[in-house]
Amino acid sequence: MKGPTFRTGLRRPWFGHRRRGRVPVVLQAANNDCAAACLAMVLGAFGAAASLQECRSLCRVRRGGSTARDIVTAARQLGLRTRAFACAPAAAADLAIPMIAVVRPHHFVVIERFTRRAVYVVDPTVGRRQPTPQRFAADSLGIFLTFAPGKVAGRTRTRVPPPWWPYVRSSLTAARGYLIAILVATAVLQLVALAVPRSMAVVVDDLVRGSEVGVVSLLGFGMLGVAAAHLGSGWLRATLLSVVQRRVDGHLCRGLVHHLFALPLEFFTQRTSADLVDRAAGTAMIRELVIGHGMRALLEAAFLAIYFVVLAINDLMTASFTAVLTLVHLALFFAAGPRTRTLAHEHLLSQSKAQSALSEGLNGIHTVKATGVEQYVVAHWSILFDTALDAVQRRMRYAGVFEAAQSSLYLCGTLLLLWLGAWRVVSGTSTVGEMLGLNMLATMVLAPLTSLVMTAQRLQAALAHLARIADVLDVRPEPCPATPVRRHRISGRVELRGVGFRYHPEDPLVLADVSLTIAPGQKVAIVGPSGSGKSTLGKLLLGLYPASYGEVLFDEVPLAALDAANLRRQFGVVAQDASLFSASIRYNIALGDPDLSMEAVVEAARIAVVHDDVTALPMGYDTFLVSGASGLSGGQCQRLAIARAVARRPAVLLLDEATSHLDVHTERRVAQNLNGLTCTRIVIAHRLSTVIDADKVFVLDHGRLVEQGSPTELLSRGGPFASLVAQNDITDQP
Repeated sequence: MKGPTFRTGLRRPWFGHRRRGRVPVVLQAANNDCAAACLAMVLGAFGAAASLQECRSLCRVRRGGSTARDIVTAARQLGLRTRAFACAPAAAADLAIPMIAVVRPHHFVVIERFTRRAVYVVDPTVGRRQPTPQRFAADSLGIFLTFAPGKVAGRTRTRVPPPWWPYVRSSLTAARGYLIAILVATAVLQLVALAVPRSMAVVVDDLVRGSEVGVVSLLGFGMLGVAAAHLGSGWLRATLLSVVQRRVDGHLCRGLVHHLFALPLEFFTQRTSADLVDRAAGTAMIRELVIGHGMRALLEAAFLAIYFVVLAINDLMTASFTAVLTLVHLALFFAAGPRTRTLAHEHLLSQSKAQSALSEGLNGIHTVKATGVEQYVVAHWSILFDTALDAVQRRMRYAGVFEAAQSSLYLCGTLLLLWLGAWRVVSGTSTVGEMLGLNMLATMVLAPLTSLVMTAQRLQAALAHLARIADVLDVRPEPCPATPVRRHRISGRVELRGVGFRYHPEDPLVLADVSLTIAPGQKVAIVGPSGSGKSTLGKLLLGLYPASYGEVLFDEVPLAALDAANLRRQFGVVAQDASLFSASIRYNIALGDPDLSMEAVVEAARIAVVHDDVTALPMGYDTFLVSGASGLSGGQCQRLAIARAVARRPAVLLLDEATSHLDVHTERRVAQNLNGLTCTRIVIAHRLSTVIDADKVFVLDHGRLVEQGSPTELLSRGGPFASLVAQNDITDQP
């Protein structure tokens, strides 16, 4: 059957302009960033500017991405007039461009041109591509967004340093003294190299004129001195470079990781841990390119200019010919740059997806083995891995073509210079020595030029790493009040006043108008059906998510005015997904307090009823746990998490389904031990045995506090709490 054809004649777009400037390529930094990247590209086409982070915020990017409605809302906030169309792909050719199209599977791309042979698409995943009309029609979901300039004209492009520049600059500043020494050593190397062409010209011409052997011998000793100076300065430069690389690498990686752990929890819900680890590992390549190649390129550019000036002073014709070759080299570089960046980004993104799939499969190996789906998990990883290999192959093939072209240019330039010099010698306008000296000097311009262009090409690839790191650095750390209230010890009084929470402004409320008060030392239970907002309430108490409205207070002080880190250190928390780290059991219990005594560690283990289990192990508290503690039972892991929570004697103990893997007898022993603590206890649980002795129970339903009181009082009322018990949503059974 014949596929769709696109009319490409003149059209009358709804705002009177058919198209704007060329769409700049903005590649997405994460899997859910396609909407934000497309909006940034459309803005760029109208001559305006907005960062990917700004567009991400306005598009309300969540874990599942954004919707077309989010793009429309964000575009209007940025000053664009926009309309949405639902039509056949062939009819979209009559709409204004650039436009954003929705393609399978729920992905956004920018269309910048239609022709009868291809649709010119800018994909935030891979950059520019040209699918056929038939292929585009098969992929399209028939939803298109068109744009027109409104107040966006006021958003002019401004020179704003990229978010990674202060990060790299501070790393270079930390090694400033060594960098200056490296520059000096490199300068000596280049200055020594200048002596070679002049020496060759003198030697050759003296030989032709039949000079004495003594002169040649003297020149020979001079050359040995030049070689020794070259060797010494080269050794010094290499030694200093290794020191600088180590320092800068440490500074880069530490700075990134420090910033990463200061980011809000929401950031980590939108990215996989494997992807973030891959980004942190990219600092090594950035260090290698910026320090190893970048400094060399900087000096080569400076000395290339010096060599060229010296060449022009000695012979203008050779200098002019060399200048033409230089322009050809640079033209090739600028033509290849955008494609190089796109291929590098595509490679990194596909590699990250494959690594994430492998990491998830290994982390869930128990489930994979238990369900017998090894072959399906491997097949899924293989598809992603093959995609990554294809991306590597495309990148290497393109880089190989570029390097071959540069090498060929260098070879042809050298041969042409030799031919030009020979012609001038034959014509009597130059001596053999002058010809060789000028050729060597011209080669000293072309050789670093080739090296400079190749280094610049590698730096283009490094920009893909920097873009992924910028995605992390561009996110603001958790907000901290200018003058936070620091309390050495809170009493444990907790109060919520009309608190509501939603993940994004247009999402439904997860919690609505919740008001409650917990006195110091009380044990309170938060219960309710699944999805009622219990765990979310726990995250609000910790300040992991800010309340959309209302106030959370500790000792009458608003949470927003407190130092969040200091507050959390006074909490003992056992979450549903509590993690144990690849370290000893003692380290896991004393986490965050390396000075915690062994007696305190053992006491915490006794409270959690896990001491006997630990001492039964051959190495006791020095037993090393692998990631995920796969050698322990679920109940043992939970009890170790409880021991960690109580080890530092917290002011508030928050237990979110902390005993769900324990039998009733063990759970009762743990509860009795916890009753001996003087801290405030907030228990989120389904078992009646866990909450029956609570001083107060708060019942949540659909995010609202529907009931509160003592367990006995609530059971006697026959309300929601009693219904939960009757429906076995809260049960005595393990």
